[in-house]
Amino acid sequence: MTPVLVAWRSDGGQRERLWQFLQTRYWAKMPDYKLMVGASPEGPFNRSAGINDASRLAGEWDVAVIADADTWVPAHRLDEAVVEARKTGKLVAAFNHVIELSQDCTEKVLSGRSFSALELDTDNARTTEYITQSSMLAVPRALWDRAGGMDEAFIGWGGEDQAFWYTCRALAGDPIRLTGPAWHLWHKPASDCRTRMADPQYRSNLRRWQLLARCRNERDLARARARLERI
Repeated sequence: MTPVLVAWRSDGGQRERLWQFLQTRYWAKMPDYKLMVGASPEGPFNRSAGINDASRLAGEWDVAVIADADTWVPAHRLDEAVVEARKTGKLVAAFNHVIELSQDCTEKVLSGRSFSALELDTDNARTTEYITQSSMLAVPRALWDRAGGMDEAFIGWGGEDQAFWYTCRALAGDPIRLTGPAWHLWHKPASDCRTRMADPQYRSNLRRWQLLARCRNERDLARARARLERI
């Protein structure tokens, strides 16, 4: 049984609807996977803390999936990602681009329309490296432990996924990407770019992951972490 690590805090609205839908229509049909839902501490949402909590709840595991609560990939590709992570010891993304479904298309999916029958209406496709480093990742336990889990110094919106990606790259070499999309259900964005850049915590997150992005090996990572401890 492969644990699926999800950080979750209900918004009582659209994101709740998406998560309930995916639990029922996707994960419930995946008997080889077990959802482990971790909680963020009080205060601004801390996704890293939630995923770390989910990992502890999962107990002993050899490969886990780190999943977003609004996204899915075809089951066969997730299976392939888990196998590849176990075989290579690397972080594996079960996709190489993310399709952003429009609000209208998302409502049709939630209403029960067959996904294969839809004429898909998309807002865009995310292909840029740094904005496709979450969604659906398979990570071996040995690599997770070497990385120390996810960095809980990332508080509020953004950066923790990139930091984990670059940490794993420094420790195990370039992560592997499987070919095909991840599908992202529509919800209102957490904030716009101007609002984020005015947030001191977001700017701190940005500086933190950009420092880790320069790490190419374990020595670089050790130096970056020593520097981050002084910040």
